[in-house]
Amino acid sequence: VFNLWLENPALYWGSLSILWSIGMMGFFDEVISPKKKSLLWFAKWWHIIYCIIMIPIAFYDFSYAILIGNGNTLLLGLDVLCIIITIVPKALEGDRYAKIVTLGLAIVGTSGAFSILSNLIIDYNIDFFRYGMLIFVLTIIYLIEQMYIDARENLLSSKKELEAKNVELEKLNQLKDEFLANTSHEFKTPLHGIIGMA
Repeated sequence: VFNLWLENPALYWGSLSILWSIGMMGFFDEVISPKKKSLLWFAKWWHIIYCIIMIPIAFYDFSYAILIGNGNTLLLGLDVLCIIITIVPKALEGDRYAKIVTLGLAIVGTSGAFSILSNLIIDYNIDFFRYGMLIFVLTIIYLIEQMYIDARENLLSSKKELEAKNVELEKLNQLKDEFLANTSHEFKTPLHGIIGMA
């Protein structure tokens, strides 16, 4: 079955583009809105359901394999719409992660448009899209690095806060011990007198 998949380019590239889309929509959903279901979450599931339905059909009859690519192109259009609706407003609000994603997607979109225009206008395909995609991948790597740096800074600040709270708790524990020692002594002296009188 795997060889049949590799021998049919429409099925191969269609399947890979669906899996790429599922991964990217899931990644963007986790980065931009990790605690709630956004349009990106639904976009990820559109791709998963489409993949579950179409890939077995294409394996059954390779004449349907071209539908995978065409259907995925439609889904990619919906992805772009979801991204514009979800990520761009967050970038305009000042969300740093959304700004990085928006920059990368703008570069990919612009490079894709230039590739199409170069093919239409000068009848020579200059593949700007390949370079745009490379820059997009680099922006995603930069985004992951920034997320790691932020998580590390949060961890270090939490560690410092925890150490400060531990020092404060040790001082309070020492005050408690001193209080109990003094109070115990103050109770023992009158009790000895009372016991001695009895």
